[in-house]
Amino acid sequence: MRHFLQAAQQFNTGQFNTGQSGTKGYSLIELMITLAIIGIVAATAVPSYRQTILRNHQNAVLNSVLSELHFARNEAVKRGITTVICASSTLDTCDASAFTRGLLLFVDHNDNRQFDADDIRLRAFKPDFTNTQLAVSTAIQEKIVYRPTGLTEESGTFTLCDERGATAAKSIIIHLSGRAQASQQDHTGGDLSCP
Repeated sequence: MRHFLQAAQQFNTGQFNTGQSGTKGYSLIELMITLAIIGIVAATAVPSYRQTILRNHQNAVLNSVLSELHFARNEAVKRGITTVICASSTLDTCDASAFTRGLLLFVDHNDNRQFDADDIRLRAFKPDFTNTQLAVSTAIQEKIVYRPTGLTEESGTFTLCDERGATAAKSIIIHLSGRAQASQQDHTGGDLSCP
Protein backbone atom coordinates (compact mmCIF):
# COMPACT_ATOMS: atom_id res chain seq x y z
CA MET A 1 0.00 0.00 0.00
CA ARG A 2 2.87 2.28 0.78
CA HIS A 3 4.30 1.90 -2.75
CA PHE A 4 0.92 2.76 -4.25
CA LEU A 5 0.68 5.97 -2.21
CA GLN A 6 4.20 6.97 -3.22
CA ALA A 7 3.40 6.40 -6.88
CA ALA A 8 0.19 8.45 -6.61
CA GLN A 9 2.07 11.29 -4.92
CA GLN A 10 4.79 11.25 -7.58
CA PHE A 11 2.15 11.27 -10.32
CA ASN A 12 0.32 14.25 -8.77
CA THR A 13 3.52 16.28 -8.45
CA GLY A 14 4.68 15.45 -11.99
CA GLN A 15 7.66 13.40 -10.84
CA PHE A 16 6.22 10.11 -12.07
CA ASN A 17 8.31 8.53 -14.86
CA THR A 18 6.01 7.54 -17.75
CA GLY A 19 8.79 6.07 -19.80
CA GLN A 20 8.60 8.89 -22.37
CA SER A 21 11.46 11.26 -22.97
CA GLY A 22 9.37 14.30 -22.06
CA THR A 23 8.33 15.26 -25.60
CA LYS A 24 4.71 15.97 -26.31
CA GLY A 25 2.90 15.35 -29.60
CA TYR A 26 2.12 12.56 -32.03
CA SER A 27 4.47 10.21 -33.74
CA LEU A 28 4.70 9.95 -37.50
CA ILE A 29 3.04 6.54 -37.42
CA GLU A 30 0.07 7.90 -35.44
CA LEU A 31 -0.36 10.73 -37.97
CA MET A 32 -0.14 8.33 -40.92
CA ILE A 33 -2.77 6.03 -39.42
CA THR A 34 -5.07 8.99 -38.78
CA LEU A 35 -4.66 10.24 -42.37
CA ALA A 36 -5.32 6.75 -43.73
CA ILE A 37 -8.56 6.51 -41.73
CA ILE A 38 -9.66 9.96 -42.93
CA GLY A 39 -8.90 8.94 -46.53
CA ILE A 40 -10.94 5.74 -46.27
CA VAL A 41 -13.92 7.57 -44.76
CA ALA A 42 -13.75 10.30 -47.42
CA ALA A 43 -13.49 7.76 -50.24
CA THR A 44 -16.70 6.07 -49.13
CA ALA A 45 -18.63 9.20 -48.14
CA VAL A 46 -18.11 11.41 -51.22
CA PRO A 47 -19.74 9.07 -53.79
CA SER A 48 -22.63 8.46 -51.42
CA TYR A 49 -23.07 12.20 -50.96
CA ARG A 50 -23.09 12.70 -54.75
CA GLN A 51 -25.81 10.06 -55.11
CA THR A 52 -27.88 11.84 -52.47
CA ILE A 53 -27.54 15.17 -54.28
CA LEU A 54 -28.58 13.63 -57.61
CA ARG A 55 -31.56 11.82 -56.05
CA ASN A 56 -32.76 14.97 -54.26
CA HIS A 57 -32.49 17.07 -57.42
CA GLN A 58 -34.33 14.45 -59.46
CA ASN A 59 -37.11 14.33 -56.84
CA ALA A 60 -37.38 18.13 -56.83
CA VAL A 61 -37.81 18.24 -60.62
CA LEU A 62 -40.28 15.35 -60.52
CA ASN A 63 -42.36 17.03 -57.82
CA SER A 64 -42.42 20.41 -59.59
CA VAL A 65 -43.64 18.89 -62.88
CA LEU A 66 -46.13 16.66 -61.05
CA SER A 67 -47.46 19.69 -59.19
CA GLU A 68 -48.06 21.55 -62.46
CA LEU A 69 -49.92 18.57 -63.91
CA HIS A 70 -52.16 18.35 -60.84
CA PHE A 71 -52.79 22.09 -61.00
CA ALA A 72 -53.74 21.92 -64.71
CA ARG A 73 -56.21 19.10 -64.12
CA ASN A 74 -57.75 20.84 -61.10
CA GLU A 75 -58.17 24.08 -63.05
CA ALA A 76 -59.87 22.25 -65.94
CA VAL A 77 -62.40 20.68 -63.58
CA LYS A 78 -62.87 23.80 -61.44
CA ARG A 79 -63.36 26.15 -64.40
CA GLY A 80 -65.27 23.63 -66.53
CA ILE A 81 -63.08 24.34 -69.56
CA THR A 82 -60.11 22.78 -71.35
CA THR A 83 -56.64 23.50 -70.00
CA VAL A 84 -53.41 22.82 -71.84
CA ILE A 85 -49.81 22.37 -70.74
CA CYS A 86 -47.50 22.85 -73.68
CA ALA A 87 -43.78 22.98 -74.30
CA SER A 88 -42.63 26.58 -74.63
CA SER A 89 -39.16 28.00 -75.02
CA THR A 90 -40.39 31.60 -74.66
CA LEU A 91 -43.13 30.97 -72.06
CA ASP A 92 -45.43 33.09 -74.27
CA THR A 93 -46.48 30.64 -76.99
CA CYS A 94 -46.59 26.90 -77.55
CA ASP A 95 -43.80 25.72 -79.80
CA ALA A 96 -42.18 22.49 -80.84
CA SER A 97 -39.45 22.83 -78.25
CA ALA A 98 -38.85 20.32 -75.52
CA PHE A 99 -40.60 20.51 -72.15
CA THR A 100 -37.14 21.05 -70.64
CA ARG A 101 -37.11 24.59 -72.04
CA GLY A 102 -40.31 25.56 -70.29
CA LEU A 103 -43.97 24.80 -69.68
CA LEU A 104 -46.89 27.06 -70.41
CA LEU A 105 -50.21 26.31 -68.73
CA PHE A 106 -53.31 28.06 -70.05
CA VAL A 107 -57.10 27.91 -70.31
CA ASP A 108 -57.97 27.10 -73.94
CA HIS A 109 -61.20 29.02 -74.64
CA ASN A 110 -61.45 28.11 -78.33
CA ASP A 111 -60.19 24.49 -78.05
CA ASN A 112 -57.47 24.95 -80.68
CA ARG A 113 -54.65 23.78 -78.35
CA GLN A 114 -52.72 26.98 -79.02
CA PHE A 115 -52.20 29.94 -76.69
CA ASP A 116 -54.18 32.77 -78.30
CA ALA A 117 -55.05 36.31 -77.24
CA ASP A 118 -58.40 35.23 -75.74
CA ASP A 119 -56.86 32.40 -73.67
CA ILE A 120 -55.92 32.84 -70.02
CA ARG A 121 -52.35 32.09 -69.02
CA LEU A 122 -52.39 30.33 -65.66
CA ARG A 123 -48.71 29.62 -65.20
CA ALA A 124 -45.42 29.51 -67.03
CA PHE A 125 -42.24 28.11 -65.59
CA LYS A 126 -38.87 26.65 -66.44
CA PRO A 127 -37.97 23.62 -64.36
CA ASP A 128 -34.32 23.29 -63.33
CA PHE A 129 -33.17 20.34 -65.42
CA THR A 130 -29.50 20.76 -64.48
CA ASN A 131 -27.89 17.30 -64.54
CA THR A 132 -31.30 15.79 -65.40
CA GLN A 133 -32.60 14.66 -68.76
CA LEU A 134 -36.28 14.53 -69.61
CA ALA A 135 -37.65 12.07 -72.14
CA VAL A 136 -41.30 12.38 -73.18
CA SER A 137 -43.38 9.67 -74.83
CA THR A 138 -44.53 10.44 -78.36
CA ALA A 139 -48.23 10.89 -77.50
CA ILE A 140 -47.54 13.89 -75.26
CA GLN A 141 -44.46 15.21 -77.05
CA GLU A 142 -45.58 18.86 -77.22
CA LYS A 143 -48.71 19.26 -75.08
CA ILE A 144 -51.05 17.71 -72.57
CA VAL A 145 -54.73 18.57 -72.85
CA TYR A 146 -57.08 18.32 -69.87
CA ARG A 147 -60.81 18.27 -70.66
CA PRO A 148 -63.37 19.86 -68.28
CA THR A 149 -64.05 16.38 -66.90
CA GLY A 150 -60.39 16.08 -65.84
CA LEU A 151 -59.65 13.47 -68.49
CA THR A 152 -56.71 13.74 -70.89
CA GLU A 153 -56.75 13.05 -74.59
CA GLU A 154 -53.58 10.94 -74.51
CA SER A 155 -51.69 8.93 -71.93
CA GLY A 156 -47.95 9.15 -71.73
CA THR A 157 -44.81 9.26 -69.66
CA PHE A 158 -42.26 11.85 -68.62
CA THR A 159 -39.01 10.03 -67.81
CA LEU A 160 -36.37 11.76 -65.67
CA CYS A 161 -32.83 10.46 -66.00
CA ASP A 162 -29.44 11.55 -64.73
CA GLU A 163 -25.90 10.21 -64.79
CA ARG A 164 -26.96 7.18 -62.72
CA GLY A 165 -28.80 5.76 -65.75
CA ALA A 166 -32.03 3.82 -66.19
CA THR A 167 -31.75 1.97 -62.88
CA ALA A 168 -32.27 5.26 -61.02
CA ALA A 169 -34.73 6.78 -63.52
CA LYS A 170 -38.13 7.99 -62.36
CA SER A 171 -41.23 8.79 -64.33
CA ILE A 172 -44.48 10.65 -64.25
CA ILE A 173 -47.28 8.65 -65.80
CA ILE A 174 -50.24 10.56 -67.18
CA HIS A 175 -53.29 8.30 -67.44
CA LEU A 176 -56.29 8.85 -69.72
CA SER A 177 -58.24 9.51 -66.53
CA GLY A 178 -56.09 12.62 -66.15
CA ARG A 179 -54.39 11.31 -63.07
CA ALA A 180 -50.64 11.93 -62.95
CA GLN A 181 -48.48 9.79 -60.70
CA ALA A 182 -44.82 9.24 -59.94
CA SER A 183 -43.52 5.81 -60.86
CA GLN A 184 -40.51 3.76 -61.84
CA GLN A 185 -42.21 2.34 -64.95
CA ASP A 186 -43.65 3.85 -68.10
CA HIS A 187 -47.37 4.22 -68.86
CA THR A 188 -47.45 0.77 -70.50
CA GLY A 189 -45.96 -0.90 -67.40
CA GLY A 190 -42.59 -1.37 -69.07
CA ASP A 191 -39.13 -0.56 -67.80
CA LEU A 192 -37.81 2.96 -68.16
CA SER A 193 -35.03 3.75 -70.59
CA CYS A 194 -32.84 6.80 -70.69
CA PRO A 195 -31.75 8.68 -73.83
